[in-house]
Amino acid sequence: MSRVIGIALTCLAAAAFGSLRPDDNSPDGIWISRSAVSNLPVVGPAWEHVLSASRQPCTSPQLNDQNNATNVCVLAKALICARTGDFRLREEVIDVLRRTVDAGRYQGRALALGRELAAYVIAADLVQLQEHDPALDVAFRVAIRDLLTAPTIDGPENLVACHEQRPNNWGAHCGASRAAVAAYLGDTATLQRVAEVFRASRLPSPRDGRGRESSWFDCSGVLPGGLDGMRAAPYTRLANIDVLSSTWRPPPSGPASAVHQYACAPR
Repeated sequence: MSRVIGIALTCLAAAAFGSLRPDDNSPDGIWISRSAVSNLPVVGPAWEHVLSASRQPCTSPQLNDQNNATNVCVLAKALICARTGDFRLREEVIDVLRRTVDAGRYQGRALALGRELAAYVIAADLVQLQEHDPALDVAFRVAIRDLLTAPTIDGPENLVACHEQRPNNWGAHCGASRAAVAAYLGDTATLQRVAEVFRASRLPSPRDGRGRESSWFDCSGVLPGGLDGMRAAPYTRLANIDVLSSTWRPPPSGPASAVHQYACAPR
């Protein structure tokens, strides 16, 4: 699910949230609106897949473990809560978010943080944390803002630097989490910067204005630098949801990397 959230969040958030006020969530959601979720069907294998995940107990969140599945668990619970109004799932999500806030200083790689963080931010928005636990929401906002520049090891110095410097798998995930945090906080300046970096990463030229290799994200299917020579997917898949038509979808599959699957979303 960390891969499924991926870089589509980066471009969608950067494009959609220019009107957000500082420290104010969009009434329609930072990523997918609660009204859109409420119209999704409650039958079929994709629904059952998310529902099954929501019924599992969530382990302790570990943002420094890129394979930790708690983000999958908490996002599944938040999605089902938003669809059904199950207050017990909301309380479970809030409990995990509280443990995330109480986790202390981050110690790990930027890639792990990028892969893990976005799901918690989206979950907080879906369960309307600001409304149901205002005190925790204040602490959560402080924590996620601090995580943007928390020192990281074995690579870029923090999540923002990872997004700015790595036009690859690392930068894609870091950019997705950076966009999610900025959208939740109503930080329009950062969202604009996320959009700028994302567009630069998709340039067809060998290097962009900062001298970075940028052929990773060619989605045309014709340029030699594009991954696998594949064309962009016709729609964006996130957390088993087709965002554009608002229907549950099976998880994407195929040989393309996470970067290619989710960076090549419609502009």
